[in-house]
Amino acid sequence: MFIAKHLLNIAVVFSLLFSSMRISFTYVYYYLDPGGFTEKLCENKDKPELQCNGKCYLKKVVSKEKKENNAPLPEIEYKDLQLILEKGKEYKFGSISVASGGFDNYKNSYTFLHPSGTFHPPNSVIS
Repeated sequence: MFIAKHLLNIAVVFSLLFSSMRISFTYVYYYLDPGGFTEKLCENKDKPELQCNGKCYLKKVVSKEKKENNAPLPEIEYKDLQLILEKGKEYKFGSISVASGGFDNYKNSYTFLHPSGTFHPPNSVIS
């Protein structure tokens, strides 16, 4: 069970890395082996007069990635928001009751220590 969990974690990490760096891997393959890249991935092998040498495939991959990244984010409408109202709490101390208006979870942990005296710079400079 322990080994299976670690293998699953490693597989997920590698899949995330590969998906985020697939364009980089494509460029590395293009620069390390341009002949093999052109032979396997070039879309214009039947038109050698274009002399694209695999750049057509690189352009296709980059434009696909830009299209995926430029997809507009969905807008959140007011009707989709869920507002939660919290009732105020009432604290009783013997015969005295104190009501709070809700949202009393705020804790002010800021403190400031006043200096004990006022700093005065020296009157003359020693040379």
